[in-house]
Amino acid sequence: MPSLSPHPSDDIYMVIKSLLSLRANSTCAELLKDYDEIVGDNRLPRNFKDLRRLLQSIPEVKCIRNDYGLEMWEVRRTFNNNNNNKKSEYKFMKNDKPRGNFQNTGPSKKRSKSNSRTSSQTSSFTAAQPQRKRQRFLDHNITGHHRIIDLDGYINNYQLMGDDFMLSLAKIDLGFKWTKDPKTQVLRIGYCISGMSIKELSRIVRSSAYIDSRVVVYIGSVDILSGHKLDSIINDYFDLVSAFRERGIEPLLCTLAPLGDPARGDSYDGIVNGFNCWLESRKWRVIDINRCFIDDNGQTIRSVYQKDPRNVTGCNVRHLLWNKLGRQRVLKKLKNSLLDFF
Repeated sequence: MPSLSPHPSDDIYMVIKSLLSLRANSTCAELLKDYDEIVGDNRLPRNFKDLRRLLQSIPEVKCIRNDYGLEMWEVRRTFNNNNNNKKSEYKFMKNDKPRGNFQNTGPSKKRSKSNSRTSSQTSSFTAAQPQRKRQRFLDHNITGHHRIIDLDGYINNYQLMGDDFMLSLAKIDLGFKWTKDPKTQVLRIGYCISGMSIKELSRIVRSSAYIDSRVVVYIGSVDILSGHKLDSIINDYFDLVSAFRERGIEPLLCTLAPLGDPARGDSYDGIVNGFNCWLESRKWRVIDINRCFIDDNGQTIRSVYQKDPRNVTGCNVRHLLWNKLGRQRVLKKLKNSLLDFF
């Protein structure tokens, strides 16, 4: 979380709007938590009723309800697009970030008079698809520094983190667009990154400027495919959970599906089963994805995998990924589990 040392004369409204801009949207409890961590004074009401009244008095702050009916607060800004304020409007579009489930379809810096009407109609923030968020935004509201932050890869307001299995689900079934690292050519959607290991995710969690407070993690397949021992995988996973807790996040952790490649026989089944048993024995919040790929006799369901293994951009070991049926099973399991945990 970035630091802020506001001057006593700072307008409390500006501080609130800056704090709300840290998240896609915030509950009253999350706003108070961010305020205590970043600002630390007593200007913000501690009573939710008084806090709501204060938020309602700020014209640009709006209250919405998420998919579960939870009260969320966000910043919405609208502005006119005419020749008199073209310069200041473009500066706002360039430096500020869209809020929550809104995307910026704003004008380009150069446009002719003939298309000025069309540009003005598309310059405001318009509602996006429920599961879509801006892939990146510039976070400058608190620190004054510009940092590119990934916000893609969400399901029911939970941020997805994982390897190629979660990456394909986010791309094909949730409709997010992936990006390619210009140096390594590795594909990613937010924090779903091709070939990502547990250690790499731990490093990302500790170093990233922004991570949502609600995350779903599916990680570990690459470690198993790369030949890591079970005790090494467990140690790395302990460190991953510690990295989340250092940021005050309690992640939702997923068991691993069988790797599913008949050509490899059952060489990985023992490690997958051992890891899943260990994970479910912990007092953590766990979603049992493995159950989506096992029949009543405990055998792997081959029909939920693609026909052949394929190369992935982030790992030199070929992956047998889930097919549409497999991904739909995982999506259904995730959505039902998120309702239970909520």
